[in-house]
Parts: sequence; C-alpha cells; structure tokens
Amino acid sequence: GITTNSNSGGWTNSVESGHNVDITPTASDSIMLIQVSSVGGNTNSGRSYFLRLRRKINNANDDDRGGMQIGDGNNGGMQSIGFTIVDPAPTGGWNTSHVVNYRVRFGHDGDGTARYDYSSTSNLTVIELAP
Repeated sequence: GITTNSNSGGWTNSVESGHNVDITPTASDSIMLIQVSSVGGNTNSGRSYFLRLRRKINNANDDDRGGMQIGDGNNGGMQSIGFTIVDPAPTGGWNTSHVVNYRVRFGHDGDGTARYDYSSTSNLTVIELAP
C-alpha cells in the first residue's frame, strides 16, 4: 500500500494514490459511472481519512468529482471505504477525441499516517453508459 505522514489538513491537500483510469468517450452525451473501493485509514485513533476522485479532460481542468471521508475507530484501525460517482457529460458534451482521466487521491485530517490500499487490492472502475 501507499502511506503518507504529511499533515494534509483536510480535502485541499492530498496525495496521489497511483490509481487512475483513462477513457475516451464514444458519445458526447454519455454518462460515466465511477466506482472506487479500498481499505485504508489513519494510524492515529479518532482521526479521519478520506478518498477523493479527481477528473481531467484532455489533460486540463483538474477538478473534484466527489469523495468519501470516514473517522477511524480506536487504535487507528484500517477500514473498508467505497463510493460510486455518476458523472454526466459536461456542458457542451464530451469531446469524443479527448481522453478523460479519473484518479484517486487520499489523505487525512491531521496527526498520524494515512494508508491507502492497505492489505487489500484497491479498485477504480470507470464505465461509460452511452444512450
């Protein structure tokens, strides 16, 4: 797995997990369905841990598509975390010659070490739903 002990201070700063998917839409009005799952957490008790999904289109306009934040239990245990994002076509539709990149970032709210992909295989799946 990947770890970081940087004080991320919340959603603004996070670390690249290394999980990313490139997809080129086949239709301008498609909907992208993205599923993320992992086991991770923060080594310190009571501190939160988060995953977030970022998107770039044609290697530009890096933006947040959503995410999930959990608080760790006692003793900084690792937990399963997952979420699904429905990403409709942007205004004007998808450009079917541009690559869309989705990637997972992770972090924590303060003390401890955040761990991503801990003792399991994380998944990032992107499915295009064309009309």
